[in-house]
Amino acid sequence: MDQSHQYVNDVYEAVEIAKQFQGEGTFNLFRGQIRNFPVLPSIYRRGVDRQLKIEELDKFYHWANTIEELKSLHNSQDAILAVAQHHGFKTNFLDFTRNPEIAGFFACDANDGKLPQVTNDEEELSCIICINRELLLKSWERENSLLFAQEQRYFVRIVDIKIPNHFRLQTQEGMFLEANAIGSLLEGYSGFYRILFPYTDKYKNIKENQIYPVEKSHLEQLIDEYLKGEGFSIRLMNLKNSHLFQKSIEFHSNGCPNVFIAGELPLVHHSWKDGKQEVWQIEPDENYAEIHTDQPFNLIFKSDDKPYQCAERIIKGITSLFDKDIRKKSINWNFLDEQGSPFTIDYYDVEKDEECAIICGDLVALIWNGVRRLPYTDEQIVNCISNYICLEKYGEEYFGEITYLELSSQDIRTRGFATEEALIKCVRADYTELITDQKGLLKSSPSNMMSAVPFPSRLFEFSRFTDLFVRQIIPSQMYYKLDGTTIINSPVRVKRFVNS
Repeated sequence: MDQSHQYVNDVYEAVEIAKQFQGEGTFNLFRGQIRNFPVLPSIYRRGVDRQLKIEELDKFYHWANTIEELKSLHNSQDAILAVAQHHGFKTNFLDFTRNPEIAGFFACDANDGKLPQVTNDEEELSCIICINRELLLKSWERENSLLFAQEQRYFVRIVDIKIPNHFRLQTQEGMFLEANAIGSLLEGYSGFYRILFPYTDKYKNIKENQIYPVEKSHLEQLIDEYLKGEGFSIRLMNLKNSHLFQKSIEFHSNGCPNVFIAGELPLVHHSWKDGKQEVWQIEPDENYAEIHTDQPFNLIFKSDDKPYQCAERIIKGITSLFDKDIRKKSINWNFLDEQGSPFTIDYYDVEKDEECAIICGDLVALIWNGVRRLPYTDEQIVNCISNYICLEKYGEEYFGEITYLELSSQDIRTRGFATEEALIKCVRADYTELITDQKGLLKSSPSNMMSAVPFPSRLFEFSRFTDLFVRQIIPSQMYYKLDGTTIINSPVRVKRFVNS
C-alpha cells in the first residue's frame, strides 16, 4: 500500500476501506472532501480577507458571551469556534468525524449542485482523508511545544469537545483539527492518508436528515437569530423591492417620556423582576439521539370544517399526545387534505428573493421545538399551534380585529399581530396613573400605548404578556414570515414592541 494514498472505484468502496482501517486501529478520524484539494482551514484559503473574518469571529465570540441562555459557551474559545465553524464562519478549524460513513457522505455532498473548479485531474477526484490522532499529535509534539512556549498556541491540535444542544455536531459525530500550520508543513507532519475515487452524486447509505436534522436545538435557533440579524440590511433591500413591503422596519423610537407625569418612561414593571426572567433563560442540555423520535401527529383537514371545528379537532388531537415526556421529544407533524396531500404554505423567501413553498408540518415543527423547552403551559402550547394552523388555513380574519406589530430581539426583527382586546388586557394596571391625559389619546388604544412605551417590560404585566405572546404573537410571526421562518419564541427576548 502507498504510504499516502490509494485509488478505489467509488465512495462505497472507500467507506469500506476506511471502516477496515478503523477496525484495525490504523486510522480513527476521517474527513470527506468532494475534491482532492490540499487540507486547508477556510480562513487561510485563497481570496479570504483574513482580517475581516477574524473581526466577524470576534463579534460572534462577544455575542455568544452575552447570551444568558448560552452559558455553556461563555469564555470557551474552543466551543465558540466549533459552533462558528459549523455555521459557516471562516476559522482555523477543520471538520473531522469518527464515522467513515459520515466522511463518505460529505465526500459526495455538493449542496448547491455545483462542484468547485479544479486545476488538474488529481484534484477532480473525491476523497476520504484519514488520520491517526495519536500519531498526529506525537508527530507535532516538538514543534507544538516550541510554539506554545513562545506564543501560547499550537501549530496543530485535536479539539474534541462536547457542546450541549448542538444537534448537527452530535449527528455528524464531529470533532476538529485546529491547524495554524498550512501547506506542505501541515501535510508533511500530519500523516494524512487519502482514499481517492471518482465523484459520486450522493452517498445513499445515509439520509440527509441524519446529517442535517430537521429539528433545531435551542442553541441552533439562537444562532439562526444572530445570523439573521447580521444579514438584515441585505434582506431589507429585497423586502423593499417585493410586493410584501409596506413600511420599513425601524426601531429608533425610544418612546415619549414627555407624556408621562414624571417626565420619563415608567420603570420596568415589578412583574418582570424577582426571578421571573431567569426561568426563561435556563440553558437546556439536550442530545439529539434522545429527543428525536418518529412520533407522528396526523390530522386531515375537512373541506367543510368551520374554523372553530378545525381548532377543536387540532386541540383535541395535540392534547392527546401529551404525557410526562412529550415535551422532551420531537414530533413528526403531518397536516393533510382529504386526498392525503400535505398542507403546503406559499411565502416570499427574503434571502432567495423569490416565492417559495414549505410544508405546514415543517413550520409547526419549528414552533414546537422553539416553545416546548420554555416554561409555557401545555395548554398554551397546544393553543399556539392550533392558532397558527388556523391562521394559515383561514387567514388573519381568524383572529378578528387585529393590531399589526413589529418586534425585535437583540438580533432579529419580525412582524406579527394580536387582537386589540388582548393587548389592552396585558397593559400594566397603573398605566393610566402614570400618563398625562392627552385627551385620552394615549389611553384609548394599544397602538398609542406602544408608541409611548415601546418596551414590553415597561408597558405590560409579565404573565399576561407571556400568555398573549404564545397564543397570538408566535403564531402570527410564523404566519407573517416577513423574514423567513426564524421567529422570536420567548417573551423575555423581546426588546422592542411597537405598532406596525
